[in-house]
Amino acid sequence: MDPTTKYEIIQFLGNNMYLLIIVVGMSMFKTTIESAVSGLSFWMSREFNEDEIVYINGRKARITKIGFRNTVFFMYKTNSKIIMPNGRLKYQVLEKLLPNGINNKDRNDEN
Repeated sequence: MDPTTKYEIIQFLGNNMYLLIIVVGMSMFKTTIESAVSGLSFWMSREFNEDEIVYINGRKARITKIGFRNTVFFMYKTNSKIIMPNGRLKYQVLEKLLPNGINNKDRNDEN
């Protein structure tokens, strides 16, 4: 490679290094950003609250903490704690009993 070409490459990279840093930084923090956005939307939706009983894929659990990146569940059957990234919550079936154990279908059938 001749010195002129080498100089032009170094000059180009030097002038545009901030773009490279931004692209690398965004790719490194992509999952963290996605998880934080998922956690924020899960938290802001107020559909589920801390200390509520839920069923995760049919297994009884209690929500112990809702954070920006993770949600912590206490699993009753195994007496254990699960720390689930909020990005994975969209792939889970989360069920919550309505007050008095009546769901909307039962309520509509009574009327």
